[in-house]
Amino acid sequence: MTPRQATPDDVLDIAQMHVQSWQETYPGLLPASEIASRDLINRTNLWTQVLANPDNVTSIIPSIGFALLRPQQDQDLRDTYPFALQSLYVLRPHHGTGAGIALLGHVTEGVAFTAAVLKGNTRAIDFYINAGGIHLKDETDADGCTDHIYGWSVPIQLRR
Repeated sequence: MTPRQATPDDVLDIAQMHVQSWQETYPGLLPASEIASRDLINRTNLWTQVLANPDNVTSIIPSIGFALLRPQQDQDLRDTYPFALQSLYVLRPHHGTGAGIALLGHVTEGVAFTAAVLKGNTRAIDFYINAGGIHLKDETDADGCTDHIYGWSVPIQLRR
């Protein structure tokens, strides 16, 4: 189970995994209407744009999971953590197989980064803490959703 760099040929696979991951992960954490709005058409359009942008780095283990790293958007964090992990999803049947840590290590190799995790997503919170993430702050958006922000400095010490 070795991650590789995603290509435009992976758009449909990533879009399908993204839809399925949201359906598996967010019931009870986000409104059902928000989860449903992220359908295959929405995700296919998103991933077509993401994979066309040379500033993004996307890793994939086909039909298992994917990870997306982007330039940091938070001005307060940019100097210390120039990149942000935008997405990391592994389909439920592959939880606990090492796919998540493999994707995380592949997509973030050699860079300092942050990751935002929705409050209440205890599986992801535990994953990032176990992977060596340091809690930096919490942020609440206009809809009242709170994210915990974790950071990894260079050299990254991912723990398994």
